[in-house]
Amino acid sequence: MGQLKVSNKKIWNLAYPIILGGIAQNIVLATDTAFLGRLGEVALGAAALGGLFYYIAFFVANGIGVGAQIIMSRRFGEKNYTLIGAVMAQTGILMAGFTLLLFVFMYLFSGAFFSMSINSEEVRNATHAFLTYRSWGIFFAGINVLMRAFFISIHRTRVITYTTVLIGIVNVTLDYALIFGHFGLPQMGVEGAALASVISEASASLFLIVYIQVMIPSKRYKLRFTLKPELERLGRIMKISTPVMLQNFLSMAGWFIFFLFVEHLGEAQLAVSNIIRSIYMVLLIPVFGFASAAATLVSYLMGSESTDQVFPLLRKVVVMVILSVAVILIPVILFQHSFLRFYTVSPELIELAHGPLRVIFGTVFLYAVGFTLFHGVSGTGNTLVSLLIEGSVLILYLVTVWLFVFVFHFNVTLVWLAEFVYAVFLGLISSVYLKMGHWQDKLV
Repeated sequence: MGQLKVSNKKIWNLAYPIILGGIAQNIVLATDTAFLGRLGEVALGAAALGGLFYYIAFFVANGIGVGAQIIMSRRFGEKNYTLIGAVMAQTGILMAGFTLLLFVFMYLFSGAFFSMSINSEEVRNATHAFLTYRSWGIFFAGINVLMRAFFISIHRTRVITYTTVLIGIVNVTLDYALIFGHFGLPQMGVEGAALASVISEASASLFLIVYIQVMIPSKRYKLRFTLKPELERLGRIMKISTPVMLQNFLSMAGWFIFFLFVEHLGEAQLAVSNIIRSIYMVLLIPVFGFASAAATLVSYLMGSESTDQVFPLLRKVVVMVILSVAVILIPVILFQHSFLRFYTVSPELIELAHGPLRVIFGTVFLYAVGFTLFHGVSGTGNTLVSLLIEGSVLILYLVTVWLFVFVFHFNVTLVWLAEFVYAVFLGLISSVYLKMGHWQDKLV
């Protein structure tokens, strides 16, 4: 067994561009929420539900990228660089097919789904209008996911920062212009927010295509475009990716169902939960960056035959992610009222939001540990196990939320306490598997 060790510096160098990209992405989310908050509770609720519905589709496509990333990271650890291009090419075929199916589903069938699941007619109509535009972005998102997987797997993550900053600049500018009708553009309200997101994703796709042509040595990785499927390689990619796709679908569907349950508490509670979700995502920025780095480095260590270093790696990542979350959390705690005023000028919504906000102050550290360990499981290539973990924890979480809303009739603050259930059990089950499961010899 090898003795390859991963230093804190290497972890940080891989994680920080993803974190910076996450900062830019969450600036977009925060700006969307703040702008739409000026339009009222209906616009906020519609953007929350429509956005989550879109992200369910996005994270299904992202599952293909994560599966490819695990395989390419393993090839990178083995120093089989020329096989990386073949994985990229075949993943591109898969991505094209899946994004087309996802678009058709969102564009044609979302209206019928919302008519059965959303009580408020105003929220239902606004949500459908939002998604009519937003669904077009899935094609560009698929390209971006594939490119991101490639760059993370070869440990060149800085470009992710560039693209996410580009998305942020384009999206914030067009949000302001299209939501409110500035710079000679039409005033489109919630539909303008959706269109701005699509255009920003398209700009990132164009940038990444040009970047990979100019900056990446294509001969080293044998990068190529093809429409010819290689069934054996496609099967290997699907074997790793399918559980991740289902896992991502379940995870985002869980968020969506959470918001559907909260909608039964009222439009104000739904609007507040959208604000809390936005702040929660800001607090979790370093978590997503370090977790992605952990999954990549676990696969890299296994490819380098250094499985004995997986636990030391995960311990380092957990410490680093906790410290990083604390740095972001402290100013949010100190200036929480100001943070809430950024999202809404309504005194009633601000007052209602204080309780759920304090809840996530407690859950964020548990989530940081649990999510990192969970991605360690994914990095081993045992994605079916990670699917089973996610599915089990999610069922427990949604049953808890359902009981809180429909049986005990808790207020929105107490409903958000269900986040403790999700975070604790995700970390606990992942930890047990990493200690007792047979993952060291998993081939991908």
